[in-house]
Amino acid sequence: MNDSLMSSKTRKLSGQTLGVALLSLVAAPLLAIEGTWQIGVNAGISDLSPDTDGSGFSLDDDQSSAFSVYFGYDITPIFSAELAYSDLGEAELSGGQEITYEAISLGATAYVWGNNQADNRSDGLSAYVRLGVSSINNESDIALDDSDNIALWAGAGVQYPVSDNFGLRAEVVSYDGDAQALLGGIYWRPGSDRRRSAPVSRAPAPVSAQRQAQRPEQPAPSTRQQQPVEQPRIAPSAAQCPPEAAAKIADATTCTLLNSTLAGVDFSAGTATLLPSSTSALTQLARAMQSNPSVILEIQGHTENTGSAQAQAQLASQRVRAVALFLVQNGVPVARLSARAFGSTQPLPGRSASDRIELRSR
Repeated sequence: MNDSLMSSKTRKLSGQTLGVALLSLVAAPLLAIEGTWQIGVNAGISDLSPDTDGSGFSLDDDQSSAFSVYFGYDITPIFSAELAYSDLGEAELSGGQEITYEAISLGATAYVWGNNQADNRSDGLSAYVRLGVSSINNESDIALDDSDNIALWAGAGVQYPVSDNFGLRAEVVSYDGDAQALLGGIYWRPGSDRRRSAPVSRAPAPVSAQRQAQRPEQPAPSTRQQQPVEQPRIAPSAAQCPPEAAAKIADATTCTLLNSTLAGVDFSAGTATLLPSSTSALTQLARAMQSNPSVILEIQGHTENTGSAQAQAQLASQRVRAVALFLVQNGVPVARLSARAFGSTQPLPGRSASDRIELRSR
């Protein structure tokens, strides 16, 4: 192997090491942030178009193998930020020379079709588009015109989950017209077997200790009574604490909470925007889910009978997703949540009673 080819291979290996190290340094602190994220690897083929004008060389082979590793973090239910390192291979020139391509990319990914919401993306096929910027590094032993290495990064693809945690991805990516890649790979996304720690300062007490703490306080042998322990607000429901839920949830109060109309959760009129006053009730709900890790919770959305049935069904769907997103951001894995939107099909007497969130556990 000649010296020029050896130096090119050495630079390529160094670039790969640097790219993976940079991705690890940026991704590692993000893993500690509450939210939903995924990481994956892709491999495929690339088409490279280096500018050889004035170099005295011609392009012999523009096809090469490609590899990438990426980290994505959900910013909203349909938008994610994504950081990627890509080794796009090398273009072969006349005279046995070559030009290698590497890119570090940062951009936004929008899930535009299918199961595109963050809380149901692990349920089925979804499609996405992306746009961002890339820093492209070209290595060669010949003198070429050196243009700006900051390029536009664009792409589109689909992904499909094969389990709670793993899925397949296929995409096409373009780097400002100089390089394109067709890639397929596998990704990992947090699911039922990974629980992010809840935003509390200490671990939940053992079940026996919880039961003791939840028993009514006995009056002290004095003229003053102890203050009662504040309990979660629970609204009446037709199916509180069914036997199949009670078999999993030892505490009756918690079982009723997870099988009731959820009180204290309010939205801005006609929207899915949670009011600040809802934080207390939703935090209690998140803690109840954390204390019962085997429970699967179904969030059901109901609205009052105003407007079209389609509009009310959409509003109910948006509201249950807002509740689910709060729980996910407070330590409840997505895989333990499901959602149903009934809209205005099951009204109760009174408009305010019809506008509600109901819970069912199993």
